Amino acid sequence: MRKNKKLAVVLAAGKGTRMRSELPKVLHKMCGVSMLELVLNTVRNTGFSKPLVVIPDSSSNFLDDKNDYYDYVVQKKPLGTGHALLQAVSKNKEDFNTVLVLSGDNPLIRSNTLQALEEYHISELNMMTILTTEISNDSDFGRIIRDSSGNVKKIIEVSESTNDFELIKEGNSGIYCFQMEWLREKLKKLETSSTGEIYLTDLVELAYQSNDKLGSLRVADPIETLGVNNRIQLSQATEILQRRIQEKWLMAGVSIEDPATVYIDVNAKIGEDTTLKPNSHIKGTTFVGTKCEIGPNTIIKNSLIGNGCKLNSSVVNDTTIEEQVRIGPFSYIRGESYICRGVHIGASVEVNRTHLGENSMISHFAYLGDTEIGINVNIGAGTVTCNYDGTKKHKTLIMDNAFIGSGTMLIAPVTIGSNAITGAGTVVREDVEPNTTVVGVPAKLVQ
Repeated sequence: MRKNKKLAVVLAAGKGTRMRSELPKVLHKMCGVSMLELVLNTVRNTGFSKPLVVIPDSSSNFLDDKNDYYDYVVQKKPLGTGHALLQAVSKNKEDFNTVLVLSGDNPLIRSNTLQALEEYHISELNMMTILTTEISNDSDFGRIIRDSSGNVKKIIEVSESTNDFELIKEGNSGIYCFQMEWLREKLKKLETSSTGEIYLTDLVELAYQSNDKLGSLRVADPIETLGVNNRIQLSQATEILQRRIQEKWLMAGVSIEDPATVYIDVNAKIGEDTTLKPNSHIKGTTFVGTKCEIGPNTIIKNSLIGNGCKLNSSVVNDTTIEEQVRIGPFSYIRGESYICRGVHIGASVEVNRTHLGENSMISHFAYLGDTEIGINVNIGAGTVTCNYDGTKKHKTLIMDNAFIGSGTMLIAPVTIGSNAITGAGTVVREDVEPNTTVVGVPAKLVQ
C-alpha cells in the first residue's frame, strides 16, 4: 500500500483591509503569538512536518518573523485564493498524496479536527473534502449548496447571495483536503471571476460536474472555524483562546482566583498548586514553578520563576528567579537579572542587570543596576547604585555578608568588601575593604 505523504498549505497572502492596520492580518497576535503561528502549531501537531505558507509580495513582516518550521511561496499579485493555492502547488514538485489547505486567519481550529478531516478524506477516497460548519444568518461564510440527494454541488459566496441565502445554515469553513494529482489538474481549469480573481471554492462545482468524489465533514464545534477579518473578531477569538488556556491550566492543578482578570500567554507554563491572583499576567515564554503565589496585580514576561515564590503587585521581565523568593509590592525586576534562592525584595525596588546572591535582602525604596551582590547581604532602604556617569554604565560589587545602610549612594565602579558596613546616608566613591565600616559624605573609615 502506498504510504500517505501529506502537505499542509496555509493561505496567508490576503491584505486584511478590514483590520485597518499596516501589519498583515495573520501577524496580529492573540495571547502572545500571531494567528499564523497558532495555525502553524496546530498543523504541526496534526502531523504535517513543514507547512507551506503563501505570503504576499510585500513579505518583509513575514520573513522577519520566519522560523525553520515552515517554508513559503510568494503570491506576487493578489488574484484570489485559487491563484494563491496554484502558486503553492506549482512550487512544490514532491510526490504528495494528500494536501490540507486552510487559512492563516483560522486561529481556533484544533488539531484533532484537522486529523478527523484528513482521516475521513482518505478513508472515503475523496478527491476533495470540505470542512463545513453551522452558521448564523449574518455570517459572512460562503453557503454550502446541496442537490436533492444531499451531495455538495456548489459554494455560494456572500457577494453572490440570493433571496433564500440566509436560510442556509451550513457554511464553508475554508478548510479542505485534496488529492494532490487531482488538485494540480483542476486548479489549471479554474476561470477568472468578474472581479479578476480566481476562487478556490470554484473547485467544488468543477468536482461535482465531473462526477469526481467530493465529500464534506461538519465540525463538531463551530467556534473552531471562527475567522478573523476585523479587530472585533480578533478580540472575540482572543477571549475564546484565553478561556481554553485557562481551562488547560486549571485542569493541570493551577488555581485562578478571578479568570476574568487573569491573562496567560500560549507559550507560558505553570506548575501545580500555584495560585494566580486577580489581575495577574503571565506573558511570553514564562515558566512559573510549583506552589507559587502570583499577584494580585503582577506581570511576568519571558522569565523563569522557581518553586514556592511569592510575587505581589510587581513586574518581572527577562529574569531568572530561584526558589522561595519574595518580591513586592510595587517592585520592578528586569534586564536579565538573576535572583538566587531565599532572596527578599520588598516594596518599590528596581533591579536591573543585577545578580542577587542567596538570602540577601532589599527591604524597600532602592535602585540596583549593573550590580553583583553576594550571599546574606542587607541593602537598606533608599540605597542607590549610581551606575551611569553620563557616558557609560559601570559595575558595583557587594561581597558576602555586607551591610549597606539606608540611603547609601554607591558611585560605580566600586566594590564593597565582605562583612563591610556603610552607615546611613553614606556616599561611597572608593572601594571599601572587607570587615570595615565607612560613614559620611564622602565615606570615611571608622577606626
